[in-house]
Amino acid sequence: MAPPGQTTTELQHWLDLLKSGDEQGRTRLLDRACERLRLLARRMLRGYPVVRRWEQTGDVLNAAMLRLFRALLDVKPESLRHFFNLAAQQIRRELIDLARQHARLEGQAELKSEVPADRDEPGTLAEWTEFHGKVEALPNEEREVFSLIWYEELTQAEVADLLKVSTRTVIRRWHNARYLLGRSLYEHEPDAK
Repeated sequence: MAPPGQTTTELQHWLDLLKSGDEQGRTRLLDRACERLRLLARRMLRGYPVVRRWEQTGDVLNAAMLRLFRALLDVKPESLRHFFNLAAQQIRRELIDLARQHARLEGQAELKSEVPADRDEPGTLAEWTEFHGKVEALPNEEREVFSLIWYEELTQAEVADLLKVSTRTVIRRWHNARYLLGRSLYEHEPDAK
């Protein structure tokens, strides 16, 4: 992983190239998004042998990258912030579509994860779908901070610099996003007494 600050500096350079009409900027931005998406796809698929029967990490990656490529043809991000929001939105949409597609193909009972129950991630594809949907439904400030940290793996300091807010503000939004997600994801579970 690049040292803090280097990632956003490089990305800003590539974004400036894209805005000036240089296609190398689009290519480099897509390369960065590709690295991050590969990790997300691997994380989501590792516990689902039934899904891996049809989808490899590369397949998910290609579909999401195509989605982002099309978005970048229509939209020239005005800032890194805009690029990260666009990339995270495309990644979430692809992962939601994947989860829905395979939930229909196999039926929910067969899509249980083999990941141990004591993990902090969703355990079924339906839960992944719900998770990404709940992220999409967060208030704008919380969704943006959550996406930058969780989907893009920026540090809190990088997010603060990118959003032009204090690190304390980022931390507060990050905690609030996690609280809201936790509350909305588990509000239907019966109380454990």
